Amino acid sequence: MNRVTGFLKLEMLPLAFAAAVFISVLLPQTKYYSYFYDDFVNFNQAQAISENFEAVLSVNKKNRRLPFFSTVIFLESRIFGQYPQAYFLVLYVLHFLNALWVRKLAYRLGACPSAALLSAMLFFCSSAAYQALIFIPSTAVVLAAFFFLAGIARWFDFMVSQNKSMFLTIMALQLLSVLTYEVSVVFPLFVLFLTCIYVDDKKKRRNLLLKYVSPLVIIQVAYVIISFLDSRMMKLFCNKITADVFSLFIPRLISLIHALAVPLLVPGKGYFTSGIMGNYFVRFLPALILSSYVLFLLLGKGAWNKMSKMIFTKNVAVPACLVAISIIPFMANKLMFEHTTRYLYLPMVGFSIVFGVLGEAFMSLVRAVYSRQTYFVCVAILVYIFTMNIFNTSFHFQRYQQYLVEHPDCSFNGQVNKIFEAL
Repeated sequence: MNRVTGFLKLEMLPLAFAAAVFISVLLPQTKYYSYFYDDFVNFNQAQAISENFEAVLSVNKKNRRLPFFSTVIFLESRIFGQYPQAYFLVLYVLHFLNALWVRKLAYRLGACPSAALLSAMLFFCSSAAYQALIFIPSTAVVLAAFFFLAGIARWFDFMVSQNKSMFLTIMALQLLSVLTYEVSVVFPLFVLFLTCIYVDDKKKRRNLLLKYVSPLVIIQVAYVIISFLDSRMMKLFCNKITADVFSLFIPRLISLIHALAVPLLVPGKGYFTSGIMGNYFVRFLPALILSSYVLFLLLGKGAWNKMSKMIFTKNVAVPACLVAISIIPFMANKLMFEHTTRYLYLPMVGFSIVFGVLGEAFMSLVRAVYSRQTYFVCVAILVYIFTMNIFNTSFHFQRYQQYLVEHPDCSFNGQVNKIFEAL
């Protein structure tokens, strides 16, 4: 038992080290955070709640009703006041906890421990969903994902035990998730998909679908109907949705792949360098080295067959399908994902697991075919990519803050300061 515990602690060291680097890079600069309109909207809601707690159920200035998140912001504003670093510390801790959920989910989906750890590392370090990590209101996205992933993890246990108290916990997590951020509306689809894939016994599967999945679907449908009974929320939905859903499907799919894959293959945006050549060198060097290894490796006897078989296994196919399910609410949105990267936070879960499984398989082949030195070169490249992604998130934080410096009319510092004076 002590050996197992020691191994788990040792395995967690890379993720803990990544968290230390992440927080040391990002947290200090949040001390002088300037507020955006979304910050004003949420703190204004917190002020309304302080005057009348029933306001927690009201629609905010952006015509959105997020009761649980509004309560969280209200409590944070009472505890932290005008100390942005405290809000961001909560955000980053939640992000780290979500990485732990990703590791557990990857393992439950069939990934080996090293692949699960690699999945968690990519999820935690990736700058693909950077907007979810550089604004205080993005706490809604990260907190909703925390409840969402906790519910999915509990569902794996429930499929085996069918414990009724556990099901009540899952229902509570689903409600907390959707009342924090609307993206969690796809929770029943996740549960439905996992049940159909992982429950082999037809009678047991039918029982799960009828007695337990159906109530989750009904709750979510009821939430959507109640939300749309409010004309303001219906108007918000209609303003965001485009009628050209089918014609934009391919461009949005390309946008999705680009937004998820580019930070992995071509990390950073010139954070360390100012010259064009230096910028390209810093960004493309890892991709060039890895692609050369991939090329020589796949040309080897039997290597391509092993990797191609891995691509079509359940360990890769299931998390890829989870990406597809989690992106459904946003495929009809007017904006491309490069401009709304916060929408990628939940899809990053499935993408990270796909990368973790394939990446671990590739590293195993490198270790078997090449020398130990080559294997450590690949490990060093992964560390480089993760580090560059952390700095890239920092780069985007500074970019948005600089925008407010250059466009002071877009800053809501004055309005937020008045709110805190009244609290």
